[in-house]
Parts: sequence; structure tokens; C-alpha cells
Amino acid sequence: MDESLGDLRKQVAIACRVVGVDLGSTGHVSARIPGADEMYLRCRGGGGEGGLAYTDLHHIRRTDFDGEGPELGGRHFAPGETPLHGEIYRAFPEVGAVVHAHPYFTLLCGMTGLDFRPIVGGYNPGAAGLAILGVPVYPRAATVTDKDMANEMIEVMGQRNVVLLKAHGVVTTGRTVQQALGIALTLEHLAKITWEITAAGLQAPDIADRDFERYDARNPNRPRPPANRGGQAVPPEERGFMVAHIGHLKETVGLPDWELDEEG
Repeated sequence: MDESLGDLRKQVAIACRVVGVDLGSTGHVSARIPGADEMYLRCRGGGGEGGLAYTDLHHIRRTDFDGEGPELGGRHFAPGETPLHGEIYRAFPEVGAVVHAHPYFTLLCGMTGLDFRPIVGGYNPGAAGLAILGVPVYPRAATVTDKDMANEMIEVMGQRNVVLLKAHGVVTTGRTVQQALGIALTLEHLAKITWEITAAGLQAPDIADRDFERYDARNPNRPRPPANRGGQAVPPEERGFMVAHIGHLKETVGLPDWELDEEG
């Protein structure tokens, strides 16, 4: 296997573990294979199937956008919501990865109609940016198991990189696996803050207008953060979203040295 594809496959596997542990969630992660109408997709079956937190390399299979391919069959099969991934890649050529998860606080806020408002700023600029742009809501609670539903969801999503599935979960996209995962983690953090403030009977004000403008991605004059020191500046959304979780995941899941199992 090409080394870059091997690394991409491993990224999908690690992202699945992050979703399974840090978001306490079921779901699936995929990544577009460059130069092909194919993806690496977290599939079901095989040895050691214990949910996302225990994902191994053998669960990550190369498929076309319909969930078909020679790596499937027998012990491994594409998830029922494969159209959710495949139709996004068809609709948005710039998307490189998709995360679908069922995070607890995101779910609660979606079920009860709590709005995600810009109530934090520098504490979590990503959360502020998500709240300012708003999180579109797909109103159906059913699993997205056919192309018609997937395209309904995509229409609601529009040009955003996130869509809330009411009473179901969330879908996020990104240029990279790290970016798509980071958005899902950030939204769940904002959802937890939103839920706990509301549960306490409190009402947090929106951040001040001039701070609002700082985190509004539509504002061409917003201040830019300084680039990382060193030869290569890395965008904030790619600064180790998965690497930062490795120690925590090793402790929680008990997987020695993060060795991913190829066989299954």
C-alpha cells in the first residue's frame, strides 16, 4: 500500500477511537482517497468488533461512494449509513473527510431545540465561530440509509461543514480527518456548556459585538492569529486534534502503544 494511503487509513482508525471514547459515541468516520471516487470507511464486522473505541485497521476498508468494493464481503460490510458519506463526497469535491457521531450533549441540545449561541470567545474560538454562523438542523431523526435522505440532509447543510441531525446526531466535514473530527469535538464542547448553563437555570449573554466580529468567519477584516513559530505554520484546526488524545485513549481503552491490528 502507498505510504500516504496507509497513513490516511490509520488517521481514520484513530479518529474512530477518538469519537468512541471522547464523544462516548457510535457512528463512523471516512476519508476521501485522493484521485479516486473512493473512500476509506469504518466498516462493520471482522474480529474484535467492539464499537468505535476499539477500531482497528482491518475495520477501515476501501470502498466506492456506494459502499462497494473488493475489500468488502465475507466478514466486513459497509454501514447502513454509507450514503451519508458517499453523497457528501459527490456533492462537495473539496471535502476530504466526514465524521458522523451521536455525541450526548449535542443530541440533548438538538432534541430540545437549544440554540448554539456565541457565549464564549477566546476560551474556544472554534466554538464561537460555529455558534456565530449557526448550526443547520436536519429535522428527521431516522438513520440516513438512502441517497434521497442523504441529499435532503446535504441540502440543509448547504455550504456549512456541520449539520445537526435532530434526535439523532451530527455530521461534520473537513479538508482533512483532523479538521472534521475537530469540528465534532468543538460542537460537543459548546453543547455541553450550553446544556449545563440552561440546566442551572441561567442565561449567558452573547459575547460583545467587537469580539463577535473577531470570530465571525464572514468578516474579511477580522484579526488573524499569529502563525506558529517555525518553518511551517499549521492551521488551528489541524494542530494535533487526534495526537492530543492519544494518551487519554491509551489509558481509557487500554490499547498498548497504539498498535492497530491489520488482521480481523
